[in-house]
Amino acid sequence: MPPVPQHCQRSQQRTGQDCRALHEWIDNDPAHKAARHDLAQVLALAQEAEALFGAGAGQELLWHLLDDLKAKIGHALPEGPEAVTGALAQLGVK
Repeated sequence: MPPVPQHCQRSQQRTGQDCRALHEWIDNDPAHKAARHDLAQVLALAQEAEALFGAGAGQELLWHLLDDLKAKIGHALPEGPEAVTGALAQLGVK
């Protein structure tokens, strides 16, 4: 999975903000890291991120998880990393 600085760089490119506090919240607490990467809870996590970090944080959480998925399984997808992006787009995640 990409390290926090790489997530921050990608957020900076997308939004003009590095969202460091959000990415550290997702990745840097060993007691909660697995739960904050639980795709079954993604909507609740996005809502929690919005409440804690403000507007746009839920979307950045989704991008964080997408980047992690690409790093973990992108090489194994028959259609490449674009398959993940396409699947998320069908769910309304841009």
